[in-house]
Amino acid sequence: MERHYEHETCVSAIKWMANVIYNSKDGGRGVSYSFSRPEDLTDLIEAAQERDKILKVEISIVEDIN
Repeated sequence: MERHYEHETCVSAIKWMANVIYNSKDGGRGVSYSFSRPEDLTDLIEAAQERDKILKVEISIVEDIN
């Protein structure tokens, strides 16, 4: 899976992960988006400009190990 991180968010601040499966001519293609606020997910998906090809979205909380 590809990984996309907000340029303003450091890895230690990330609290959410969304795994998005897009439909492609070669089958499903997965992309992982990391973000710190749930409302940021919309902007990340909109930036991909493939929202009409989304098959599935799984969102999970990333636990802080510090």
